[in-house]
Amino acid sequence: MRCAVGVLLVLSLSALFGCSTVSVSSDYDESTDFNQFKTFAWMKGVEEGKRDLGVESPLVRSRIQSAIAGELEAKGYQQIFGTPDFHVAYHARTQQKIDVQSLPMSGPMMGPRWGGAYTEVYQYEEGTLIIDLIHATTQHLVWRGIGKGAVDWQGSPEQKTKLINEAVRKILAQFPPKLAR
Repeated sequence: MRCAVGVLLVLSLSALFGCSTVSVSSDYDESTDFNQFKTFAWMKGVEEGKRDLGVESPLVRSRIQSAIAGELEAKGYQQIFGTPDFHVAYHARTQQKIDVQSLPMSGPMMGPRWGGAYTEVYQYEEGTLIIDLIHATTQHLVWRGIGKGAVDWQGSPEQKTKLINEAVRKILAQFPPKLAR
């Protein structure tokens, strides 16, 4: 019985943390002609909000900016330092989350009528990355992408870069909006 419980614990931990899953969503201004956008620049003077130990690192900020610029350039947009078609801003934060799962107990000695269950509680850090695209002329938000997923700031620099690149790639996969192309 202990073996079955141990296997279930390992499997449930693997399901929760084994694959890096980033859930994404986006929203946009339907009146915007995204085909007019060719160039971008970083938004100046964006309030950084409260300090976050993981996200506040200049290394993490550099990785996020590099990933965003790389994805936009891969889509054909050019980063410029003059007057762009749109500005890019991002907001990132992390918070502690708790996941509670009720798992059925089963095994050859318990039979179908026993019907017991046990509860597993997992604490993890969830990161949220919001990417905003602002029309340079009107200064209105025209597109927002949001990504959320478990983060591990204890990993190697390569693992952190991979995590950030994956999140940015998934978020910007929704830009430009499919209907606007």
